Amino acid sequence: MEGLTDGRPKALLEISGRTLIEHLLDRLRGPVTDVCLVTGPGEAESFRRILGESYGDLCVHIAVQNSPVGVADAVRRAEALVNGPFMVVMGDCWYDRDLSSFPQQWQSADTAGAVLVEPADAAGGQPIGLVTLTEERVTGMIKAPWSGQADLRVCGAFLFPLKFFTSAAAAHRPESGEHELEDVVQELIAGGATFRAIRYEGWRRNINTPADLRAVEERVDTLSDPAAINSSE
Repeated sequence: MEGLTDGRPKALLEISGRTLIEHLLDRLRGPVTDVCLVTGPGEAESFRRILGESYGDLCVHIAVQNSPVGVADAVRRAEALVNGPFMVVMGDCWYDRDLSSFPQQWQSADTAGAVLVEPADAAGGQPIGLVTLTEERVTGMIKAPWSGQADLRVCGAFLFPLKFFTSAAAAHRPESGEHELEDVVQELIAGGATFRAIRYEGWRRNINTPADLRAVEERVDTLSDPAAINSSE
């Protein structure tokens, strides 16, 4: 992606005239009122220039992760802004449907947290954690390429209890040096917390390659074309 991003975060890639982060924030409106973007050093101003202090009815906060040591560590940078259960959404994902039902479905599930999931297969080879279930409860997460070990994988979003921060801070860092969200889910489950798997009923793409970007652009164009939408219904 180096030639396409020009050194910028993937969330600032343009898709049909708007940045990926703008597309993503559009999907979060509803039950979400505040968002915190966690960026790398020197990136905060770029996001602030595009989004300002707010985006529509969303209040926008920005935190900085000084070293790229995993997404769980990145989320910890937002701890001062969080006072209850919270949702984490990967900034390089594009969704064709709103995510507003994700926290609503979690609230009715009576579990500590939730993982948004989609069918897992070899298509696209996207490096996202695999999820094992027992009656829609998450029992484990596998950080490995898909080879039939599980039917579902993470769909780019999690919902965590406030306890995430103490668990993430106390956790032993993996040999890779990067502490990921899947690690924290496993640790919380081992400590007795329950996580519900909530299925995403739409089309999503994690943007890792130019081919992913082209696929998203084609999808956006299709959704913007009334004739194409009607013909697919």
